[in-house]
Amino acid sequence: MGIIDTIFRTRKSEFTFGPIGAIGPVIRTEKAYLNILLLSCRVVDVRRGLKKFYGAVHSFTEFDARNSLKPRVQVTSVTTPAQLKSVDASNLDQVITLTQRLLGPVPYRGGDVKLEAGLFSVKEADLAAPFLEVLDDLSSVAGTSVIGAALPFAGPLVKAFDLLAGAPDAAQLEIGVSNTMPAGDLRAGTFVVMRAPVGTVNVSTLRLDPTNRVVGADGKQIQNFPYFVYQISATTQRADFFRIPELARTHEGIQTAIRQNRDKEARELLPVFKRFAMTSSDLLLADGARLAKLVEDEVNAIVGAPASIRTPKTRAPKKARAPKARGITPLKDVPLFVK
Repeated sequence: MGIIDTIFRTRKSEFTFGPIGAIGPVIRTEKAYLNILLLSCRVVDVRRGLKKFYGAVHSFTEFDARNSLKPRVQVTSVTTPAQLKSVDASNLDQVITLTQRLLGPVPYRGGDVKLEAGLFSVKEADLAAPFLEVLDDLSSVAGTSVIGAALPFAGPLVKAFDLLAGAPDAAQLEIGVSNTMPAGDLRAGTFVVMRAPVGTVNVSTLRLDPTNRVVGADGKQIQNFPYFVYQISATTQRADFFRIPELARTHEGIQTAIRQNRDKEARELLPVFKRFAMTSSDLLLADGARLAKLVEDEVNAIVGAPASIRTPKTRAPKKARAPKARGITPLKDVPLFVK
């Protein structure tokens, strides 16, 4: 793990952490896609004399994946929302509401899920803005839901942010969490991490207003402590399945073969598509199998099933062949998830 874990463990007693609202049921293996979203954060003036700083939310998630090269996958994200950049001292005590994706959707394969997340304030310097811009750009790829695209960026992002956060007076952790959610006890829910001494705030009385600001039992916003709110959720669908590279490439190959009347080639690509779908790190096994069957059925309906699986029929007078279909349904329009 990175610098968040190191700092958080040395200051753990100072923090307030807990769920806001009810906790959901246990997320079951191979039954859902895991998502982690950053909902809001508050920064306050904790260092007098600091005129400007940049806010950066750094997260690090480790989880099991069906990937022969990396059975444990690490996804890193550094979010620098526009509202958190170059905030002056007169506006430090503001709440930033956002919906930033830290992870997902990724198939939950079981095993422990480890999460580190922290809100950092970065001292303004000539390199701060461009450096954070680069980290933000890398994170837009590293935090992608397609696991294969995220893997190459995990190491460089961790090293880059550790260099920034580890430099003297360059950055300071406002609040952070380091949490391991064990297999069999990973649950959906909304959680607040607040820099308040334990016992100062009763977490059980907190709730979110319609803009995701944290309010107390009296209905007033919590203003004296920096905090951030994140949400863990389980979804049964992933709308961006068509962006998985190997599936998109193979499906396009099938489409091209059909349009060019290369029926044999189209049939030969079906087992390739099926293998990619059912072994994908980004799809639940059941979804991969269903997607492969939908594509296979459509291809067979257009070019005809292989002779070995055709239903025997009595001879009939030959008819003029119908014009070849324009092609199969674009992958993004395949009804993998019926509404």
